[in-house]
Amino acid sequence: MTEPCNMLVKAISAKDLVSKSWYSKNDPFLKIWTNSTRTTPQRGRVHKSGGSQAWWEESFSLSSRDANSEFLYFECINDGNQKLIGRVRILCAEVPVEGIESWFKIYGDDGKLGGELQLKLSRHPLGKEEEKTKAGQGKSSAYWTATAAATRMTAGSRLAP
Repeated sequence: MTEPCNMLVKAISAKDLVSKSWYSKNDPFLKIWTNSTRTTPQRGRVHKSGGSQAWWEESFSLSSRDANSEFLYFECINDGNQKLIGRVRILCAEVPVEGIESWFKIYGDDGKLGGELQLKLSRHPLGKEEEKTKAGQGKSSAYWTATAAATRMTAGSRLAP
């Protein structure tokens, strides 16, 4: 059975980012999408001269046709030369409805660690009416009240390669 939902994401920060620029510091930004929105990924703002760290504090809302089979994808890219710093994917169904805030490791195309992203995530299942009207895309206080006791993601879903 499919489970359509809205995924709320708050990209907070990044740390230990691998340098992808020979002549200056990284200018990192995030590109975010789900399987349902892959043709229209959302792009976050650039942290100019962020180097090995970045602060974004940006919120995104993405739809998923089926949380049980779709992933949230995150790519951290250096804006100066458009080189991938790292990526991670997270199964939508593994994101708790009550939300979670955690650090997620990102990996480059070579499989090497590219750094870590600090993200707040929550999943909001859509009922039949909400699915039709998309009324479920409103903000939810559950997203902002994530607790440390929230269910942990499985390590296997965090790996992108």
